[in-house]
Amino acid sequence: MKRTKKTKPLLPYSTLDSISNNIDNIPNYHIVVRLLHIWEARDFKTNNVLLSFECLLLDEKDCTIQASILPHRIHKFKEDLVEGQLFSITDFDVELATNRYRRSNHSCKLLFTENTVLDDVKDEQCDVGKESFRMFTYSEMFLMMDKGEDLPDVVAQIATFKAADKKSKENPSKTSLNLILTCTLDSGDTAYISLWEDLASTSLTKLTNHANQPVLLIATHLNPRKFMGNLYLNGTASTKLIYYRRLISYGMGESKV
Repeated sequence: MKRTKKTKPLLPYSTLDSISNNIDNIPNYHIVVRLLHIWEARDFKTNNVLLSFECLLLDEKDCTIQASILPHRIHKFKEDLVEGQLFSITDFDVELATNRYRRSNHSCKLLFTENTVLDDVKDEQCDVGKESFRMFTYSEMFLMMDKGEDLPDVVAQIATFKAADKKSKENPSKTSLNLILTCTLDSGDTAYISLWEDLASTSLTKLTNHANQPVLLIATHLNPRKFMGNLYLNGTASTKLIYYRRLISYGMGESKV
């Protein structure tokens, strides 16, 4: 369903913290949110089949929620979903969020339906931030390793990086680019960020161009894993990378790479 291009006056709306999946009393929610990120969810075990489009939404209270668009409805929304855009959204379903690979603290997630409507909202109509991060300490991420529950965000200084072509276990004739970033966290602890394919290629180009300069990184939606006793943070389908040559505070920087 095409969203209306003309901006409409804002009607009363709900904030994300008011959303629940109480099946005995589900109101017709109307929300105003910024689309922070959109990505494809695929099943790599079954020939990379597309499962859904996933969206991360942010409201004026700095609350986030994940939303899903199933494959047979993607064509209705794909051209209209622009990262960074503010939307008024109505007529969607609400369901409980799973405890697997969480990118938001919200207990629910949204599901776009045939009746879901998106309208543009101007920035001056609603004060919603441009970014939101779920930062965890080194100790917290260490306890998350290999559980597949939360996908934390991290801010770190890159000490070194190393790229290599790795052979596929399933198909030894196929290789994939892997980039390992050795990083120092705010606590002084060392962690390793592992990136593959497009994320690795883009990052390698940026880091090579700034090889002699200190670079700080904000990386989102990383999967904590344990390897040889160390904390490895693996990039996922929804990982975003923001590089800075100088960082002022979480989410704000200057001299962006």
